[in-house]
Amino acid sequence: SIFCRNVLDGKTIKIFGDGSQIRSLTYVKDVIEIAKLTAVDERCRGEAYNCASGSQITILDLAKSIIDILGVKDAPIEFFDWRVGDIPYFEVSNEKLKNIGFDFKYRFDDGLRETVNWHVTKKNMHNV
Repeated sequence: SIFCRNVLDGKTIKIFGDGSQIRSLTYVKDVIEIAKLTAVDERCRGEAYNCASGSQITILDLAKSIIDILGVKDAPIEFFDWRVGDIPYFEVSNEKLKNIGFDFKYRFDDGLRETVNWHVTKKNMHNV
C-alpha cells in the first residue's frame, strides 16, 4: 500500500535493504474468507491460523510489479540501510488452513492488480 501510494503521488519508493527480502503476501479477500471460515467452524475454536498464501515475492519485485501495473516509467526507488530486526526470508505454514479445507482463491498477480486498482480509484475519488 505504501509503495502504491508513493508511486501515485510521484514520490520515491523506499526500500530498506537491497530488496531481496522474501515475503508471502495474501490478498485481503482471501483473508476475509479465512476469517469467516474460522469464525464459524467449531474445529477452529481457540486455534490460530497463518494466512500466508505461500506465493513468494521479493520486496524489490513487489515494487517493480506495482510500478509496472501503474504504467509509470522511471518511478524512483531508493535503497536505505536494513532495518534492525528485519527478516530476509519470511514464510509461515498455511497447512492448518488447508487441513480445514481452505483453498486460496486469488493468485498473487490478480490480488496485486486489484489492490493497485483500488488505490487508483480511491485517489481519483479524492481528486474530484
